[in-house]
Amino acid sequence: MVHPVIFLGNELHKQGRFDDASEKYLLFLSDDGKNVKALYRRGQAYKELGQLEDAISDLSEAHEVYPGDETIADVLRDGEERLAREGSHQAPQGVAIEAITEEAASTSSATRQTSFTAYSLKQPRERTGLSKE
Repeated sequence: MVHPVIFLGNELHKQGRFDDASEKYLLFLSDDGKNVKALYRRGQAYKELGQLEDAISDLSEAHEVYPGDETIADVLRDGEERLAREGSHQAPQGVAIEAITEEAASTSSATRQTSFTAYSLKQPRERTGLSKE
């Protein structure tokens, strides 16, 4: 039987609510920091959110706990390849929201100027105390 918090996280994940899902997995991992299912699913959620470094951290931890799982290994490898291609796009404090001015909207896309403002929508993700040793 799946723990209710993991179940809820999985349902949120299916709905594409990756941020909410990752919070449920974080809640569960605060009690059981080595739970492979929670680490794997939170890693997937972070990957979908573009938080590749966090995704790789969780997926690596899950792979260390359960090294024989090919699915974990494949998703980890995919995350590492994506990070190598795209680099880190994480905003450590809050979220960047693009604001397009009227002047910018009237110019061509090649010369469009946008401004970014960071808004803190929630507290940064707390670390679970897991460390790679």
